[in-house]
Amino acid sequence: MFLSSIVAAIMMAAIMAGAVSANGEEVWVRVLHASPDAPAVDVYVNGTAVVEGAEFKAYTNYFPLPAGEHEVELFPAGDTSTVLFSKTLTVEAGHYYTASAINLLESN
Repeated sequence: MFLSSIVAAIMMAAIMAGAVSANGEEVWVRVLHASPDAPAVDVYVNGTAVVEGAEFKAYTNYFPLPAGEHEVELFPAGDTSTVLFSKTLTVEAGHYYTASAINLLESN
């Protein structure tokens, strides 16, 4: 709830960032935490942690995922009992995606 605008930015960036093509049946994803007043977060894809404890200014290297639908969830770091956001995203093979958490929490 309190990260709704940040999570919306993550989802928008992930959906719209497929402009750069790669080869194969995978997609390549990286995550950027660019919200200065947000807490550290964990990002899960299909029930598996892909990013843990990401703090402001943290970013990941690209990591592969199979093309298709994925359930993406965002939690406060270390607290999987509090779901901040959950959405199913479809990503296309052969693309690179950057999911960015932006904006201030106080702007919600």
